Amino acid sequence: MLREHRGHRLGLLLKIGNLLWLRDREPHIERLITWNAVSNAHMLAINEAMGYELFDEHKEWRLEIQAGRRPGTLRKEER
Repeated sequence: MLREHRGHRLGLLLKIGNLLWLRDREPHIERLITWNAVSNAHMLAINEAMGYELFDEHKEWRLEIQAGRRPGTLRKEER
């Protein structure tokens, strides 16, 4: 979200609007799963305020491969 739009609870309003829409169209749904990056404290707070409960965490790893360097080898400054 653009910085100038932050702090207006747009994430909360959007999330509630989607839940109301879903409830009207799919009333049989009893459970909903959502996810957010652990760095997104604002959306995590919204989820908690809405009653979501943490049940799992995922971590993602990445490796940037540089041309001419074998994966798994350390650079001089890393030794």
